[in-house]
Amino acid sequence: MGDAAAIRDNAFGWMNVLRIAAAVEVVLYHVVHCGLVSGGLSVANPALAGVLYHATAYGSQAVMVFFVLSGFWIARSVDMLKDQPDFWRIYLVRRLSRLLAVLVPASR
Repeated sequence: MGDAAAIRDNAFGWMNVLRIAAAVEVVLYHVVHCGLVSGGLSVANPALAGVLYHATAYGSQAVMVFFVLSGFWIARSVDMLKDQPDFWRIYLVRRLSRLLAVLVPASR
């Protein structure tokens, strides 16, 4: 049973690495496509602009990957909490705290 748990934990670890990579790709996509390439970099250094453009070409797909993997993490947290007597309270506090930590500063 220990080997199965180790394999599962390793898979979740790699899923988290992939989720982080997808988030970085999305941020780089926005930086390059909304700022650098449309700005002066494409004129000042077209070769570098081309490399950055092609390296960040999968920003839209990375958003999908990020949200699908995030759905697995949410499902895992629900599965771990489902037998708790105060499931809904714990779940809602965790979800709202994660959402509000981003939404409140963004709304300012």
